[in-house]
Amino acid sequence: MASLDDVVIGRRREVELVVAALDADRHVLLEGPPGTGKSTLLR
Repeated sequence: MASLDDVVIGRRREVELVVAALDADRHVLLEGPPGTGKSTLLR
């Protein structure tokens, strides 16, 4: 399995925040323009 750093480049802080929210059983809403990696981040 690929590391998140290999799949989502330049978004370390966002990855950390999403993982922390999911670990805390919280909801996550990602907003942004098309093509910025929102779906890739959640996969």
